[in-house]
Amino acid sequence: MITSTFYLSLSALLISLGSGIYFLAWWFQRRKKYPFLIYWAYGLGALLWFKIPNILANAGFEIVQQEFYLFFFVTLLAYFLAYFALIQGLVFFRKSPRNKRVLGFFAMWFGAAVIYFALSFFAGYELTYAPVWAGHLFFYIPVQLFLLYKLWQVVKESAESLAISRIGATLASAGVLVSITSSVFYIFIQTGPYPQEFWYFSVISSSSISLLQIISGLLLFFGLHAIARSYLRNIK
Repeated sequence: MITSTFYLSLSALLISLGSGIYFLAWWFQRRKKYPFLIYWAYGLGALLWFKIPNILANAGFEIVQQEFYLFFFVTLLAYFLAYFALIQGLVFFRKSPRNKRVLGFFAMWFGAAVIYFALSFFAGYELTYAPVWAGHLFFYIPVQLFLLYKLWQVVKESAESLAISRIGATLASAGVLVSITSSVFYIFIQTGPYPQEFWYFSVISSSSISLLQIISGLLLFFGLHAIARSYLRNIK
């Protein structure tokens, strides 16, 4: 039996994929001239691939959690990289040159995420020593906060140079705050009531997370769209 959570989860995924395709088409339309468009195409489009098993489960398909561990490993890392891509897109608007130390830091941070989720899914510890929910504390919430910081930097610098849409920055910031809220919900839901090895059963039954992801996806899309539109209009 198809549940309401199915429609919410599917809607969240389609908003993510549709946003990514939109920015990708925009990048091609602009003859691949503006790299922030391709960064945002990946960043928005890769946010919610990990929801596919959730959609299948709520559509009535029987799934075995352990059979999706490789899928979760890849897509949860893609989720982390998606936020980094959104940040890299914002770096395009900075007056100061790109900081190679930041790239190096993210490379090490991503390496730590690879090790952590490898322990979560493949080490045979039944998630006891590397619970999936803690990934939000170590990786997702910090990178979301860093994205908020970069949005603030861009708005601050653009006040004197590039006319970046403040409404767009506000919408995008609101979208990130909703993403942080969804991460908190993930932590709360995954820590109970099931044992850690059955963490995904808690996630499958949650409709509130998908609703938050829909709101976040729409705010991020319209916010980044407004920022991109204002920049491209003002450089003509």
